[in-house]
Amino acid sequence: MKIHFNNLDKTRLHSFYGELLANPPVNYVNLKDYETRGESPNTKKSIVFQLGRLVLKILRFPAISIVNTDADLIHSAGSIPISKTPYVIDFEHIMGLAGFDYNKFNSKLFRYTTRKFLESERCRKIMPWSEAAKKGLFNTFDSEIIRNKTEVVYPAIPLKKRKKHNKFTALFVAHNTKKKGVDLLPEGVKIVSNVSREQVLKEFSKADVFVFPSIVDTFGMVLLEAMSYGLPIIAVDDFCTKEIVSKEVGFLIEGANNKWFNEDYLYKKGGNNWINVYRWNPFTIKLDIKPDLKKCLIHLKYNKKLRDLMGKNAREVIRNGKFSIKHRNNTLRRIYNE
Repeated sequence: MKIHFNNLDKTRLHSFYGELLANPPVNYVNLKDYETRGESPNTKKSIVFQLGRLVLKILRFPAISIVNTDADLIHSAGSIPISKTPYVIDFEHIMGLAGFDYNKFNSKLFRYTTRKFLESERCRKIMPWSEAAKKGLFNTFDSEIIRNKTEVVYPAIPLKKRKKHNKFTALFVAHNTKKKGVDLLPEGVKIVSNVSREQVLKEFSKADVFVFPSIVDTFGMVLLEAMSYGLPIIAVDDFCTKEIVSKEVGFLIEGANNKWFNEDYLYKKGGNNWINVYRWNPFTIKLDIKPDLKKCLIHLKYNKKLRDLMGKNAREVIRNGKFSIKHRNNTLRRIYNE
């Protein structure tokens, strides 16, 4: 069976897809069209892509892409392919099909057209990245057809090697540091931001613990990255974080009590803007989680045995668990052949 991989913007790959194409389950017929590094290239989006995105926003259509292929099946990354060829689609969150635009997502036109596309016979499988994202999908569309063709397919990442080092290092890595909770970090955490991919990997390889108090995140691939190096995790319970950080691999702390998503696992109005989340949660003494983060960090710093155990467990989840290349590829091959 020939599979065509479709990404809406060919100049930029989310790290999820970078890892997928670097370790593919099948030989995608158009693999050469994409960069295969596990990162998002810094290439600016094309003018055509930006204009197309603007048109879709105005029309309030879901993210769509025109695909010409002689393949038997299309694996579409976060957009609905316009083609006669059947397809499977994955996404981080159903609101991603609306560009995380609250008004567009809640418009009747978006809901109607997206439901029609997802219920169509051409759409063979819907693959949200997490159970939380699946709940968001089901709470958006009350459709037996959609429920029956939905299956969670977790991201995957290969194992990485750590380097021997003497100094204990707690690490925080993020592009948008405010959004990822830099102001909540306890003292002594090394902050890495806006550096090369090579530098990020170097910092991971010399770290002992990963601290990530993100307040707005629909997945958090950086958590898998840290686990691939065997780092224990200290994170904030947010959306699907509990699906990633179990008690065997780290500590999960209750964060903002007024979260960016509602009981249906959908964005609140303004919830995709971390500034709003900060406004909703001023992190006063009552809400301050720094003491909890600091307590967990000190516990791991002076308990090497626990640190090593959690790190070992984290690597095992990446090696053979639900975030392993083997598990993801076996799942995708089965889905492609259904």
